[in-house]
Amino acid sequence: MRCTLSIKVILLVFCLTACLVPTALSAKAHLYISPDMQHVTIGQTFDVVVNIQDVADSPADSSMRGASVKIAFDPSVLQVVSQTEGSFLRTFGSTLPFPFHDNSAGWAQFDNAILGGSGVLAHGPGDLYSIRFEAVTNGTTT
Repeated sequence: MRCTLSIKVILLVFCLTACLVPTALSAKAHLYISPDMQHVTIGQTFDVVVNIQDVADSPADSSMRGASVKIAFDPSVLQVVSQTEGSFLRTFGSTLPFPFHDNSAGWAQFDNAILGGSGVLAHGPGDLYSIRFEAVTNGTTT
């Protein structure tokens, strides 16, 4: 038996100073998931990586200090096993990752930010985080 996976991603970006101040990425930066589709068997675990690219190195463009990514999935088909911080934000300094999920409701969220007030901003491409799922039944989820 196989189940097919494609995932919708919602991105919220924030800036960390003395408090969290919401900002938005410009149209240049965007997220993508790799792989965007997988065929797996029931009981199999597999990883999905949330990547970001085209984050500019100027605050006027789309540089960033942190991100909050939420992924929705059909909990009757998939269950989250674990979430792991990617290398993108860590490249620019110490980070504070905070993964959480609700397998009953069918969502996983990963918040992360570069710590400190040095003014360092993340830019370029990279992986924000990976999520390990287990296929629990036959089906498709988007």
